[in-house]
Amino acid sequence: MGRLMLAETFLEEFGRLAAGADGVRKLRALVLNLAISGRLSDRRPEDGHAQALVEAAAIVIRSAVKSGEIRKPRYFGKAEDRTLTNSMPANWVTTCLGDLGLISPRNEASDETSVGFVPMAEIEAKFGLPHAFEERKWVDIKSGYTHVADGDVVLAKITPCFENGKSAVITGLPNQLGAGTTELHVFRQLAHVVEPDYVLAFLKSESFIQAGAPRMTGTAGQKRIPADYFALSPFPLPPFAEQRRIVAKVNELMTLCDELEARQAEEIELKRAVAASALYHLTEAKTPQETADRWTLLAPSFGELFDDLKAISALRDAIVKAACAGVIDGHLGASAKEYDAPFPIPRNWDWKKLGDLLDNVTSGSRGWSQYFAPHGSRFIRSQDIKLDRIEFEDPVFVHLPGNVEGTRTEVRPADLLLTITGANTGKCARVENLDTAAYVSQHVALLRPKNRKHSPFLHVWLTGNWAGRHLLLKDSYGIRSGLNLKQIRELPVPFPPLVEQERIVARVDELMALCDRLEEQVRKGERLNAELMASLVHALTETDPDGGGAVESVKFRAETPTVAAPEQANMNAPETPGAKSAGAMFPLEADKRAFPEAASVVDTKFKEAVLVGAIVKAFFDAGGEPIGNFRLQKAVYFARRHNGEHVGQMEYLKKAAGPYNPSMKYSGGIAIAKQKSWLREARGRFGFGQVPGPAAEEMEDWFAKYGFGDPARWVAEHFRFKRNEEWETLATIDYAMEHLQSLGVEADATRVLQYIRADDEWRPKIEKLRLTEMSVGTAMLEVKALFSAEGEDDSV
Repeated sequence: MGRLMLAETFLEEFGRLAAGADGVRKLRALVLNLAISGRLSDRRPEDGHAQALVEAAAIVIRSAVKSGEIRKPRYFGKAEDRTLTNSMPANWVTTCLGDLGLISPRNEASDETSVGFVPMAEIEAKFGLPHAFEERKWVDIKSGYTHVADGDVVLAKITPCFENGKSAVITGLPNQLGAGTTELHVFRQLAHVVEPDYVLAFLKSESFIQAGAPRMTGTAGQKRIPADYFALSPFPLPPFAEQRRIVAKVNELMTLCDELEARQAEEIELKRAVAASALYHLTEAKTPQETADRWTLLAPSFGELFDDLKAISALRDAIVKAACAGVIDGHLGASAKEYDAPFPIPRNWDWKKLGDLLDNVTSGSRGWSQYFAPHGSRFIRSQDIKLDRIEFEDPVFVHLPGNVEGTRTEVRPADLLLTITGANTGKCARVENLDTAAYVSQHVALLRPKNRKHSPFLHVWLTGNWAGRHLLLKDSYGIRSGLNLKQIRELPVPFPPLVEQERIVARVDELMALCDRLEEQVRKGERLNAELMASLVHALTETDPDGGGAVESVKFRAETPTVAAPEQANMNAPETPGAKSAGAMFPLEADKRAFPEAASVVDTKFKEAVLVGAIVKAFFDAGGEPIGNFRLQKAVYFARRHNGEHVGQMEYLKKAAGPYNPSMKYSGGIAIAKQKSWLREARGRFGFGQVPGPAAEEMEDWFAKYGFGDPARWVAEHFRFKRNEEWETLATIDYAMEHLQSLGVEADATRVLQYIRADDEWRPKIEKLRLTEMSVGTAMLEVKALFSAEGEDDSV
């Protein structure tokens, strides 16, 4: 399928793809990447070749220098790397902004001239939105600010504005002159050889921003993109007529994006309003029979109303509210009456203080770190309580000497553990079974019911965002959220007889299982949309722009998963037809166990996805920051080498050891892990990258099965503080050494350097990484220490 047919496929599928999570933003990014790679426009012989534009710009710049109108521009003629990662149309040329015009020039005007001032707040991240300005006198802003003029293209250079895509074409200034925030780079043409909006598309493209983020310099919170990157980055230049067609197509598609976004927001708002109204009527029911009647009315549109995670979260709250108000249990039959308490409850219930229902309310004390040990009793911290259950992702153990009294905070079955400090405040887990003795930290309150049979109902009450958790957190004290033990003891609890507690908990468990099923259907739909988007992006960006790509067709099929109504829900029932269709197109690992004939086909990529997930989690646990795709690809390489794999077993990872591995991102481990919602994209202090996603907990069993937790932590420990250039140097040198040795050639610094120089794709590394025999020799020593048998005492 040629480029234009693929673009038509894109247009046909535009609205459908935008329905996915974050779909419109992804589509906007896709439009810009397609624009600057020549995949939104056709080739016309009458357009000529873009090289003529570069030569025209050079003539005008040289003439202005010769006449004394300007000094020789700093970046003119300084571009060295004239190659782009992706192929370009034949009549395009790779140049740079520094060869097409001036970088951050100065203005001349009389002091009393009315001009415009452009602050950072008035520069938009979204393509197509104009900037605003404040009218000033030139004398007030000519010093200490960045000079701009109509027609200039400006780029925000400071974090996070750069990563967010803040850039603009300057237009409409009084007298066509002005100044702006100091945090701008400016491009100005002397000869009109490039459309400003085409330059803007380039500056806002994900490819430009993602490549620039690792190049930022400065301290955290004050990092800036260098002027060299702005001026000398390879810039794909089409003929001028084609630029205009590209800009027109981008504007057309961005308008469509705006319409889709508005329609989508309106539909979501309407659906959530209907769902909220339904839930309000449900929770305001006064009797169990009234509740049952309203559930029946809600059932026919259940799957349609609760098809996003926010609506499902509201449904969970409504279930807890109905349960704790006594109107969810069909066996009650008692009328409600008002009490001096948060809400009415049935007559045979009573309001209690939580402290009156507990034998013990306590928390751990300081100083436990002195008892940390490699094994022994478990030590439960606030971060071990997630999603209102205990999850030991990174367990800590303690060994108490015989003279230390620890029984006060020793955990028993049926205890409730409530986090009381930090961002995790208010999470509550019920203890069921523990494989060893366990104690709580000072950040966790231990609540022990007088009757352990009351524990399940108290857990329901304490985990409700509308219920106990809400009442506790609204009174949390101090700048950092936190709870004290007195607050916990004073918490009111609506308290039914034990037999009713048991029926209510059973009904809540049934309905929460339905919510789990709803959430899984939503995630399946999001994974399907993500796969459709990834397939389209891959097809549009990986084929030959002149139509010679290998992709023959791109077929998209949207399915709407269906969910049983509450009274029909059976959590052990087979998948619904819609869900089966999605699973058949993109099977999960669980599906592959049911279809063993397909498992071998995707086994390697799935294992890579597990390893990718383990690495992202290890880096996030270690530093709380996303890991970018560049570093993630290198980390996969390092982890596999640490596990003892050699180049003969992983030849395809030469791309990961090299500059870029598109298959890992678009159809390999990274793509699969994102489709499964194990990962999600996020922006941190150092740019965009991957962090654990909403379904990250699903990875835990696979980490254990494949043993990927240890190599992931090893990579994080050894490489987290190294710069990107160090990562790439070590991966490159290691791969070269391994390959030479597999060919029976003794690897020394000279031969490794020759190996790199002989590879067309790797040759630019010599200059980029400043490789010399001395630096290669040093890297070889480090590689041997990392991966040789002598250096692998801690390997798995």
